Amino acid sequence: MTTSFKWYEVIENEKELQQGDILENWKLEVPQAEYGEIVEEFYTIILMTQTCDIEDGISHLIFCPLWTKEQIAESDPTFNNPATIGNLLKGRLIGFYPINKCEVEPLKRPWRIVQFQRIIEIETDKVLSDNKIVEPRIRLLPPYRESLSQAFARFFMRVGLPVPVDTS
Repeated sequence: MTTSFKWYEVIENEKELQQGDILENWKLEVPQAEYGEIVEEFYTIILMTQTCDIEDGISHLIFCPLWTKEQIAESDPTFNNPATIGNLLKGRLIGFYPINKCEVEPLKRPWRIVQFQRIIEIETDKVLSDNKIVEPRIRLLPPYRESLSQAFARFFMRVGLPVPVDTS
């Protein structure tokens, strides 16, 4: 017997944030190193900060960007390779995590990829004071939220050894 667990719920008119909240088309100020200036860009981001830390009044929130396969393949063509997608879906692609499509009306979305290498830090007050926060959004539900959090932790807890294993 297969048990069905929903991936998402729709959050409407609510400022309360939880880990796994997805903010669509969120305006970010992005530094452009080559020009020494800041430009505004729009990203879809997922909240990675633990809910208990948010409830304790943490001053900054951690987000990671979300991409469709097509979007991420623009900058990394290996995502056009079926073997890469297969490794992603099996959890073998370091720094990336797939999340299922959302079929909840009115916020249907395709399956997407969380990119752990790009950490976005935003002041909590800045997020909560933005009028977009009360727009309908989707929230990743357990156990998928916990799986995402665990994959995020595994990405950062890796240890690089100074000398590789000599297999000769």
